[in-house]
Order: sequence, then structure tokens, then C-alpha cells
Amino acid sequence: RVRNGVELVVAEDGSTDGTLKIAEEYASRNSQISVVHSPHRLGKGGGIWNGIKAAKGDLVMFMDADLSTGPDQIPRLMAAIEQGADLAIGSRALPESRLTKSRSLARKVLSSGFNWLFRALFQMDIKDTQCGFKMMRREVAEDLAPRVKTNGFAFDVDLIVKAHDRGYKIVEVPIVWTPAEGSKINLRRHTVEMARDVLKLWLSRLEAKPSSSITCG
Repeated sequence: RVRNGVELVVAEDGSTDGTLKIAEEYASRNSQISVVHSPHRLGKGGGIWNGIKAAKGDLVMFMDADLSTGPDQIPRLMAAIEQGADLAIGSRALPESRLTKSRSLARKVLSSGFNWLFRALFQMDIKDTQCGFKMMRREVAEDLAPRVKTNGFAFDVDLIVKAHDRGYKIVEVPIVWTPAEGSKINLRRHTVEMARDVLKLWLSRLEAKPSSSITCG
């Protein structure tokens, strides 16, 4: 969110499906759209931080380009921020959330297993870490950017854990979510990679010296 309204930053990192060309065409016709390009694959986290650095608003958010959660859900995140949250995260696992199409059994099992691992390791009551629909105040993003080191799909966990450890207020927000067709994610491989990265994050957290936290209203 910027002073004069809303800006849309398309963070593209080494895609090969024509995304860059399409995004640049839209940006050429609308001054509220900008494109951040990287010729190399940066991973989920790297691409998101690239976009956040380019954003100018006092509130910054990221969402999946496949629009599994649509722009009509953004006011829900904004409401949570306005009510005192520092980091508002969309959640598909809350009772008030609505999934317009059921996920496959494999996705349900792997998602549940990953969330169990997260909650067991970090002792945090977050029911859905992986939904790509999150908003934070700019100063929170600027504080977390140098601390979040994970660029893969476990980026969301790293973001949430670092926000928690810094004393920020994290709020899960119910959303409407529609599974995208034609996902390029290799479910088993990416789940294993995420679990590995989460274990690394947990070990590095154990090894780190206690640091002072901040209190946010």
C-alpha cells in the first residue's frame, strides 16, 4: 500500500514460461505495476525479498501469482494489521477458512505432517505456515530481511520463526483458497527439501545465542 493507493510489484526470477514478457507488457500500460527481474532462479524467498525491496508502501504483502488466494482477500490481512498485528498470514486451516476445492489425499497428508514437524520443533501454534499470502508493516519487513536466510519453500517458516523471535505479533487470518491447476511443484521432493531446511533452521536456532527481543503493540 502506497500513499496514493496500491502498487503491484511482479517479482520474476529466471522463469521460462513467458511471465517476464507478459508482466512487462502490463507494466508498460499501468504506472502502478512494476517488474523486478532476475536472470537467475533465486528461490521463493529470494524472489519475494527482491519484490519487497522494490516496494514503496507502508504495508507490504506477497501473494502467489496463480491467485490461489485472490486480491479480494487482501482486506482481511489489512484488517488484522490495523488491529495490531505486525505479520498477518493467510491460513487455510482455520475453521472460518473456505477451500473451494478439496486437496488430494497426498497433499493433505504431507501438509499435516509438515505442520506437525513445525509445531513440534518450534512450539508455535501456527496452523498453516505455507500459504503464500502474507502482509507486514514495512518496518517489520526491513527488520526481518537481513535475518531470514532461507530462499527455498521453507522461507515462510523462517519468516514466521524470526518474526516470533523478534517479538512481533503474528496473526493467522481465515481466507478463501482455490487450489491452482497445473502446479509445477514436485510434492514429495519439495516436502523433503522443506523438512530438511526446517531442521537446519531449528538447529541454527538452538546454536544461536539468546538475543534481545522487542515488544510491539
